[in-house]
Amino acid sequence: MNLTTAINDNFLKSVEFPRLLANLASHCQTPAGRDFLKTFGPSPDMAVIESRLSKTQGFEKHLLKQNSPTIPDSQFFIESFEKSRARGEVFSGTELASIIKFLGDIVRLRQYLSPESVIAPVFQEWLTRLHALPALKENLQSKITDKGEVLDSASPELKSVRDQLRALKAEVQNFYQSFLQKTETAEALQEKIVTEREGRLVVPIKRDHQSLVPGFVHGMSASGATLFVEPREIAESNNRVKETLLKQDEEVRKVLREATQTVLASGDEIEITLIACAEIDAHGVLATFASRYDGQFLKPQTDGVLCLNGARHPLLALENKEHFREKVIPLEIEFKGEVKVVLVSGPNAGGKTVALKTLGLTCVMAQAGLPVLARAESVIPVLKHFDSDLQDNQSLQDHLSTYAAKLKALKRMLDHCGPETLYLLDELGAGTDPREGGALGLACLETFREKGALVLANTHQPLLKLLTQEEKGMANAAMLFDEATGKPTFRLVSGIPGQSYALTLARQLGFDEVILEKAKSHLPQGEVDLSEILTKLGQEKQAADKARLEAEKARDNAKKIEAELLTARRQIKDEARRIKKEAQVEAEGLLKNTRRQMEHIIQGVQAPPTGGVNKDRINTARQVVNQKIRNIAPRPVKTIVEVGELREGDVVFFKSGNTDVKILSADEEKEEAVIQMGNGMKMACKYSDLGRVTKTTPPPRPPQSNSGVLAPKVLDEKGKLELDIRGKLVDQALATVDKFLDDALLVNLPFVRIIHGKGTGALKEAIHKHLPASHPNVEFAMAEPAQGGAGVTVIKFKK
Repeated sequence: MNLTTAINDNFLKSVEFPRLLANLASHCQTPAGRDFLKTFGPSPDMAVIESRLSKTQGFEKHLLKQNSPTIPDSQFFIESFEKSRARGEVFSGTELASIIKFLGDIVRLRQYLSPESVIAPVFQEWLTRLHALPALKENLQSKITDKGEVLDSASPELKSVRDQLRALKAEVQNFYQSFLQKTETAEALQEKIVTEREGRLVVPIKRDHQSLVPGFVHGMSASGATLFVEPREIAESNNRVKETLLKQDEEVRKVLREATQTVLASGDEIEITLIACAEIDAHGVLATFASRYDGQFLKPQTDGVLCLNGARHPLLALENKEHFREKVIPLEIEFKGEVKVVLVSGPNAGGKTVALKTLGLTCVMAQAGLPVLARAESVIPVLKHFDSDLQDNQSLQDHLSTYAAKLKALKRMLDHCGPETLYLLDELGAGTDPREGGALGLACLETFREKGALVLANTHQPLLKLLTQEEKGMANAAMLFDEATGKPTFRLVSGIPGQSYALTLARQLGFDEVILEKAKSHLPQGEVDLSEILTKLGQEKQAADKARLEAEKARDNAKKIEAELLTARRQIKDEARRIKKEAQVEAEGLLKNTRRQMEHIIQGVQAPPTGGVNKDRINTARQVVNQKIRNIAPRPVKTIVEVGELREGDVVFFKSGNTDVKILSADEEKEEAVIQMGNGMKMACKYSDLGRVTKTTPPPRPPQSNSGVLAPKVLDEKGKLELDIRGKLVDQALATVDKFLDDALLVNLPFVRIIHGKGTGALKEAIHKHLPASHPNVEFAMAEPAQGGAGVTVIKFKK
């Protein structure tokens, strides 16, 4: 282990990273998963980090659709598997049965990871490593039961031996059943039972009646009154049973050896599968952790910026479980721009050390590819070297005082300082003369900053707080203290130094006011002034933060109102377009109807009795037709309407220049645009200076009758395209519809619209039943959704 690795390991212990891994690993389903998760550590390989993050994130998305999977467990055969590969040991039947179960669980895990036709890319890699080995499973199942017993069918030899064994046992059993019923031996039996001694079947015989049952004694009771005797006449059969049992054991061992060889032939695939299962188990735990505790998958960035928003200590979150949001105060801290050093100050037991550990642990988690408990906008840099003095306490064995141990840690950090480095310093400058300790601490901070390291330190030294406030590349931060309640808030505020509140805390603990006043009088005037300055700075910072929050709230409200106005504006424009379209449809209907009427007028011109063509009457009819068309036909009118949304490349009308221009860029919020005129000149203007040119048609004028010519009926009443019957009774409505349709037929309208509304649907149903019977020359259907939908029936007249 090199020095850098040793330092990093010391840092991991100081921020309790191993404890976090152990806590998370305890939730794994399998021992292999627990061991695998404990290997996660900071990695210099970005590909490893990205792979871990993507797999955990993919798993978290999968958990939203399905419950957690069952992870195949190898603990019942893994040790034997390793011994078999290394020393050729044979699997037992129970271990082979556990392999069969393991392979079955692999099939179910594969189904979990690929429930759809489209498989998540992060799961595809796992699927390629999860070998279900169906041929191996089938082979083992043909030899071993679920309980680990070797089947008779495992081999022909084994089946033959077991058949012999069953026959011999049946022979022995029949003998003993007959033996127990014999009257000549009944007096010698202690009990009418058959038992086993030394692997032989025997009967209990009274010692003083042994001569009645000649045979072999295989045991004696504790009192010596009973002998366990194997009758001589069955001894040979028992010998054959014993021999057959030995043959069976040999055949069973042969089957197990062959099965073991079959397993080892797939050893590489099984090993790959075991690793994949452990990995899936570990990532499943991390996915659940991220889901339950708002974890984010933050990839370390190379820009050197460190910004934590809403960061919570993961161990405290795990401890508080579902109440973590209320009970674990989030940390807000950032290293931006030139800031490389942040000095935290505040009251004792105010959370300074927890802030250090939260920052360190969060950065290590990100570097290890673990989800971090912070908001998504947080940024964590790539870090390769970590160090801290949190673990460097005094040592009697090394003759080190507390301050000497701190100095030793600082020296170590100065020797290895550089970019991509994070240092955590606890109680900087403490343990010695405040002025000298503060001066040395500041000099070290300056060196760390110059070499590009990121440093988070805490202190109570007034000199350090004051000098840091003026130093470029350094910033103060304070742990807030609620003077009203006399308790720390555990919230960190950047930009201001904090107070120690030593006398305040002493007062809360019951110190006499006389003693406290004496203590205050002993403070140097400079420190009293500095305390007042720090208090004022804190108050001004809080006031500024409050003003900023109010300004942001006002800005958000303004944006909301602006968005509502834009939405209303678009709705008004959409409504105007709809009304315009309906007017156009109505005008086109009127025009078509007028043309039909004019055709009737022309057809009404009769030829003179003498033959030929009456040119005067034809000319008069044509004049009437032209006049009516001029009265009805809409003439295109050039209209300029205001612009709404503008995009680059749009061509619009520039009012001041009375010409078309091209949009080069547009600012929707400011309603300003940059335009290019035809001569190439560019200029900026307001949206109000622009417009879109449209050609609209004025509403048709009612036709006028000419003297001497029969004109059709005026279209003011009998030429309407719509009839609104909403609110009328059914009988009243049907009578109104009949009259409306008769009038429409008189003026030859192509279609009409009946507005009956949706309501209960009674009017619509009554009209739809009435039309086919009363008006067979019409066709009807519901209007398009944009034209009224189920509230309007459109009626067309058949030609």
